Order: sequence, then C-alpha cells, then structure tokens
Amino acid sequence: MSQDRGDLELIDDKRELLKLKQGLITEQESKLEFQEKPHIIKPTGWAAVENFLYHHKLHLSVAAFFVIVAAFFAYFTLTREKADITILFIADNEETSRFFTLQSAEVERAFETFTPDFDGNGKIHAECLFIDLTTNIGELARSADMIHGNRVKLFGEIQAGTSLLLIGNRQALEAIPGDEIPFEDFYITSMRVKGSAFESAGDFERVPVPDDLYIVVRRKSGVDFDKAVQVFENVKITG
Repeated sequence: MSQDRGDLELIDDKRELLKLKQGLITEQESKLEFQEKPHIIKPTGWAAVENFLYHHKLHLSVAAFFVIVAAFFAYFTLTREKADITILFIADNEETSRFFTLQSAEVERAFETFTPDFDGNGKIHAECLFIDLTTNIGELARSADMIHGNRVKLFGEIQAGTSLLLIGNRQALEAIPGDEIPFEDFYITSMRVKGSAFESAGDFERVPVPDDLYIVVRRKSGVDFDKAVQVFENVKITG
C-alpha cells in the first residue's frame, strides 16, 4: 500500500515538473521543493595564491627541481676557471699510468711554468685530461667496459677536443694516428721529457719521470694549435 502511495507521489512530481517546463505554473505555484544551488565563492588575493599552490604543488615541485639543477650547472659553467691550454695525458703501460695518477698535479704545475696568460685574466691555468689505456694494473686486469670506455673517450677527444698538446709514453702516442697516418704526419714535433727543462720544472722525486715519456703537438690549424706550439717552444727554448 505504501509502495502504491510512493508511486503516485512520483507521478505527481513528474506532472508538476512537466508543467514547470511548459511554463504552465511557476516555481512558487509548484508543490515541488527546490534546493538552492550552493554559492561558490572564488578566493581572491593571498587566498587565491594559497589555493593555486595547494592544487599545483606537485607540478611546482618538479619545475623548481629542474630550475635549481639548471642554475647549479650554469653557475659552475660561468664561474669555472677557463684554461689557457688543455693538455692530454695518455698512457698504455703501468709505469706511465702510475706516474700520471700520482703526479698529475705536479705535471700540470710544470706545464703552467711554460704557458703564457693567453686569455689575459692574470691567471695561468693548464687543464689536464688523463686517458688511461692500460689493460692491467699489476696482476689486476681492468674490465672490458672500462677499457672500451677509455678508448671511446680518446677517440672523441682526438676528433673534437681541443687537446693538441699531448704527453705520454711513445707507444701510446704512436698508436693514436693509426696505421693509415704515420707518426711524423700526425704530430709536427716531439720532445723527450727525461732530462728536459720540463722535468726540472716539477718536483718528481717521489715518482720520477719515466724514461719513455714524450711531449708532442698534433698537426691541426687554429688558435689551439698556435697555443700548443708556443707552449712546446717555450719548453724547448728553456731546455
């Protein structure tokens, strides 16, 4: 019985709603009860800012992270001391590798003795890159990935790098040009380090300069080539 009454009320409501849609009666004349739509107040001022931050905090956090990383790299790029010349250390035997590993800072200081202030900033800085092609350190064999990675690094530096002044053991230097380019055509000049002015410019008593260590200049035109030649000639003249 109550279900029939409910069905009748539902039918009456539908009739009332149909009359309203057809404009036969107004909302005031209708028996239907209408709920007022909630009035949404849009925040303004600081409340609007807080609302925006709350709903977009994830996106803002990600964006802030990338901005900080970009600023970090930009800072170190702009403030990093520029090199007057870049020298490539290369070794493919244990003796030369050990010498560069333990005496790299001293070799760098020795090069700075013969390097002019090319950029005129009042400071002389020789940037040194070390690529180690040795396959064994004592009885410990290096991983194939490390060996391959160093060879790829060397190839990239030779192809696109600015290192035209190289120092290393002769066998390693001779292997760089490859079979198709003779040693004499790839480098314009070479100098044995042992007994030269370069050796006396550094403190190499703890780890002495290997007998088979040479300084060479790659044959390539440009400003970097002129700098490399000038530094090489300074070593040669002083010697």
